[in-house]
Amino acid sequence: PRPSDSVVALVCEALEDEDWPIRRGAVALLGQLLDGTEVSQGVVAALVARLEDSNCWVRQAAAQVVPTLVQGTGVAEEEERLGVERRLEHQDPNIRRMALDELVRLADRWPTPEDTLNLALGRLEDANLYVRKAALEATESLVLKPNQGSTATHHVLNLIAGQLTDDSLCGPAPE
Repeated sequence: PRPSDSVVALVCEALEDEDWPIRRGAVALLGQLLDGTEVSQGVVAALVARLEDSNCWVRQAAAQVVPTLVQGTGVAEEEERLGVERRLEHQDPNIRRMALDELVRLADRWPTPEDTLNLALGRLEDANLYVRKAALEATESLVLKPNQGSTATHHVLNLIAGQLTDDSLCGPAPE
């Protein structure tokens, strides 16, 4: 059953608490209370704002909750794509790592498989090891994903081929 609006409003107030454990708890509680229900744009906006919280644990909790709640809000695909793309550039590596998981989950919402794949490939040079690992896993998932695999595989092979030169294959040409 959906919680009352007064309960949701009370928990939303806790998102602004000065203590980060309270904010993190409020994010998690909203995720549990509202999972599978219609969520207002105001609640979504309040949770999205926690993606920029000063505390990494609050940001991480928000990154886990926001994607599941956004699904039920009717947020336009374009908005959802832009949100993922912003999170791929976020200062917090945990947010970037989770955004890669979202990217794979929402892959069919990008205009082309190449667009989706390029976003994952772009994180392969991330400063954070765990983001690079997640980017590699996302790339693998995208290449193996039904309805995208052959196009994505072709794109990856073209990218690799573009990096190869005659010198890299055989060494410099003899003089």
